[in-house]
Amino acid sequence: MQKYVGIEIFNDDTTPMELVVALFESAFCLDANKAITRIISIHKNGSALVVIFDEEYESAIMKRFTKLNDASPNPLRFAVAADVACKKVLYVDPKAILSTEPKKFPPEKKAPMALIFIALSICAGVYFALRRW
Repeated sequence: MQKYVGIEIFNDDTTPMELVVALFESAFCLDANKAITRIISIHKNGSALVVIFDEEYESAIMKRFTKLNDASPNPLRFAVAADVACKKVLYVDPKAILSTEPKKFPPEKKAPMALIFIALSICAGVYFALRRW
């Protein structure tokens, strides 16, 4: 009989959601919608299984996840759940995960559009003020 393991993530009120989504996308090849659904479940319940995979791939997937998690400015608390029942909605294909290169993590911080707009407005104001002078 096939055995499965899962990764349980514990709620963390300090880590920005965007960072957790990026971690789930990079570590487990989840799309943003699946990542957000799992984050909401973690937030509501205090913890939740995020992914389930075949036991034989545990070492490789945990190595990948731990490396990315440790690179995070706010590493998540997690536990490995052994011998879990396979829930199709949480199952991830370990071969697909391990065959793809992780996305750049942690993601580069981008300036919010509001700050860019303010900076451009100031530059334009200074330009027109100097032009009149």
